[in-house]
Amino acid sequence: NDIISVIDEGRVDIDIAGPHINIKSEKGISFDIPTEPFQEYPDMPENKHEALFTIETSKLKDIINSLLYAINAEPTKPALNGAYFNFDEASIDFVATDGHRLVKITKQNETNIQKGFIIPKKYLNILNIFLEGQKEASLIFSEDYVFLNNGKDVFYSKVIDEKFPNYNAVIPSENSEKLTAQKTEMLSNIKATSIATNKNTNQISLNFSEGRVYFKSVNQPESKTVHAPIKTAEYKGNELAIGFNATYLKEAISRYPLEDVVLTFKDENSAVLLLPKETDQKTIILLMPVRINE
Repeated sequence: NDIISVIDEGRVDIDIAGPHINIKSEKGISFDIPTEPFQEYPDMPENKHEALFTIETSKLKDIINSLLYAINAEPTKPALNGAYFNFDEASIDFVATDGHRLVKITKQNETNIQKGFIIPKKYLNILNIFLEGQKEASLIFSEDYVFLNNGKDVFYSKVIDEKFPNYNAVIPSENSEKLTAQKTEMLSNIKATSIATNKNTNQISLNFSEGRVYFKSVNQPESKTVHAPIKTAEYKGNELAIGFNATYLKEAISRYPLEDVVLTFKDENSAVLLLPKETDQKTIILLMPVRINE
């Protein structure tokens, strides 16, 4: 990729000489790169067609796009570096988390698979391109690999050999408080309050009082404060304020599949749930609050 980005347009000559390959452009720019013996290139793993999961391509893409932003990017937690496809007897959970937020999508299990697989984020990213033009996608899980065939090529990856954490344990079963508001207005107000956030904490707060719900950000070093009332908010509950990472909240609201957003929560220290009502699946988006520093 680095070479392609700098090489000029026109003719390109490629010469292979022993353990080196030389790439030379028409204008004379030359790259000499060492190669590895072809015998060391790994063999393609055997696909034993042990477990087949078939789904409409559009639905699989929606699931992947709903999960990607919540997948952990830190290499120190390899179990979280992919999305968990957990096949139970009656349902399939598609889960991603980085410890600060979590997305769980549940669908009916119409396969005979009863096992969990952690699929790497990079593989899921490429799937969107690989499946272009396909009406249906069939993921095949065979031993430690996942395979996908688009009719011309086979795209495979090793699954992550780690134990995924007990995600259900962090999802609260009873959140007594409930807020509904329009997605468009919430995103606009998050953008407005982000103007005054401290760049180190990126923190905003969602504030609830009698007859009033608003976003607020305070940047003490720069003496900036922003209030952004949510006119479409419907809330009847206790007075409190919940702190959020503005980017995490924006990403969660952006991927909320409906215009009317529903948030449930217990207090300012407990997990907040976004709960869209969908017909063919159940989606839970969880955000952990942050301590408000003003």
